[in-house]
Amino acid sequence: MFNLSKIKNLSIDGLYSKLIGVNSKRYWNYRFNRNWEIKNGRLQTAYFAMGFALLNIKFEVKTILDYGCGCGDSIPVLRMRFPKAQIYFYDYSNIAMEKANSYYEGIATPFDINSNFTYDLVYCSNVIEHISDPISFSNKLISLSNKYVVIQAPYSEKHGDGSSITYEHKIGEHVNTIDESLIESLKDRMDWDIMYSDIPYAWPKGKQIFFIGKTLTTDSNRD
Repeated sequence: MFNLSKIKNLSIDGLYSKLIGVNSKRYWNYRFNRNWEIKNGRLQTAYFAMGFALLNIKFEVKTILDYGCGCGDSIPVLRMRFPKAQIYFYDYSNIAMEKANSYYEGIATPFDINSNFTYDLVYCSNVIEHISDPISFSNKLISLSNKYVVIQAPYSEKHGDGSSITYEHKIGEHVNTIDESLIESLKDRMDWDIMYSDIPYAWPKGKQIFFIGKTLTTDSNRD
């Protein structure tokens, strides 16, 4: 039973997330169907991708998977940044996939979940902080890549008292504090660099962190 004193001031969205579970597939279908665009989710996605595109990194890639694409609004930014690459997209929410396909079917291809295909670059922006097991999720991203993985997230987001975000003590949809420790258990899978950037229009609460992984046999070219 819910404690009415705790939920009486919740918004409809907040109450619904309590009922169906924040970050569940039903929750994200609801969000993408109801208020993602109203709350500027599409614009935020594009701004995050712009932050990545502006980093001083050179990748030679022919295929890109945007994993956790939302409505696909990273796609035109990735297309400008990598004009010769074939772009694929995937999201946990089937509503998001339908919207991404309707908006960008001319320049990108839906990910085939049953395919064994791997991608030169797997790009995942501002998803991992929503995931209860970020290590398993990161390993999934790595398994989809044959060259590079980029994981982008809010850097060291914490509660007001300085404590870390956890699944038991979340901040809204965010259930993990993401910092450099993420890659400690992933070093045997890829070589990693870390970069940081301010993307104020997308994330005014601090910096974004970029984990840039490359396969152990792939050289990285950097200016």
